Amino acid sequence: MKNEELYYTPPPDEIFEEVKKEVIKQIENEIDEEYENHSEEEIEDGEYDSSLITECEEKIEKLSNLKNIGDNIIYLLLQISMFRQNCCYKQLSEEAKKEITKRRTAGSLEEQLKEPYLIDTEEITT
Repeated sequence: MKNEELYYTPPPDEIFEEVKKEVIKQIENEIDEEYENHSEEEIEDGEYDSSLITECEEKIEKLSNLKNIGDNIIYLLLQISMFRQNCCYKQLSEEAKKEITKRRTAGSLEEQLKEPYLIDTEEITT
C-alpha cells in the first residue's frame, strides 16, 4: 500500500471510536473550564460571550455523527487545540497511538504542509 493510500485508509472501528470519544471528552473539558472561569452572574446577566461554548457544543454534535471513513481519524484530532491533542493522546491506547502515527506520517509532504502540526511523532515511537 502506498503511503498516501494508508493516510486515507480508515483505522479499525474500535480505534476510531476510542479517538472520537476522547476528542469529545477534551471538548467537554474545554466547556467545563470556560464555565469555571466565569461567574454565574456574568453568564446569567449576558455579560459573558458564550460563543466559545456554543462553538464547542456544535463541534460535539458534528463529531458525534462522524463516520469512520477516509482520514476522519486525523480530522477528529484537528478539531482540538495542540494542548488538547496532547491531553487526548496521553489517554489513548497504544494501538490508537500507532494508528494515528502511521497515518500522520503516511500523508504526502504536500498534504502534511496543508495541515497544522498534529502530535510529535518522536514522542509516539519512544
